[in-house]
Amino acid sequence: MQVIGINDDYTKGPNEVAVELSNYPNTEIIKKMSLREGLTVHFIDGVVVLKSKDPLSVSKRDIQEFENEYHSLEQRKVSEEIDAKKKRKEMLNAVSESLQLRLKSQFKEYD
Repeated sequence: MQVIGINDDYTKGPNEVAVELSNYPNTEIIKKMSLREGLTVHFIDGVVVLKSKDPLSVSKRDIQEFENEYHSLEQRKVSEEIDAKKKRKEMLNAVSESLQLRLKSQFKEYD
């Protein structure tokens, strides 16, 4: 994860850390993440800003947990998409086989 700044244009104090969103492009995944209590995620001009409600700054551990959670959810989403594609393919194959059997039976009637 590339931390791009603390106390810069995106952050307003020691309890905020900005991280580059290009490394984490799927904002839907980020919105579903469960971060530690008191830690929130905001999007500002293509940057993810992690904000802590307590006066302590966002820790390296918070950033690491954010990164791990993101990649875990991203991998799960990819797996779900692969499973959905497999199911669609199986359904199409079943329909195709059914249609082939119907055609064969109709052609037998004309023989």
